[in-house]
Amino acid sequence: MQPLDLSCFGPFKGYYNKAADEWMLNHPSTPMSIYDIASVTGQAFSLAFTPTNIIKGFEESGIYPYNSEVFQDSDFFSSYLSDRIEVANIETDTSAQNKGTQVIFDINAHSTSKSGF
Repeated sequence: MQPLDLSCFGPFKGYYNKAADEWMLNHPSTPMSIYDIASVTGQAFSLAFTPTNIIKGFEESGIYPYNSEVFQDSDFFSSYLSDRIEVANIETDTSAQNKGTQVIFDINAHSTSKSGF
């Protein structure tokens, strides 16, 4: 959960749509220029991104003050779809000496290189 997604961007979308609708009513048959869009965006931004809304976002997401009870178990159900058991990679050695021998690489083995990769 992103704090500003919770408390600022939702209201911003509403304020922007309202300001754009008002602009279109006041300027019929006139296309919005990039300057008009900037003006409308500025109006909406000043209403949505207030200190109160920003602080509220951090409270709702449990970041500050810290709240470990913000998430329920059901919030994590969708991540279970991607849980998979790791299986070692199996490759066949095609050299003449070891024709057809399967070599199993341990994907959890630690690297012996000094570079850290």
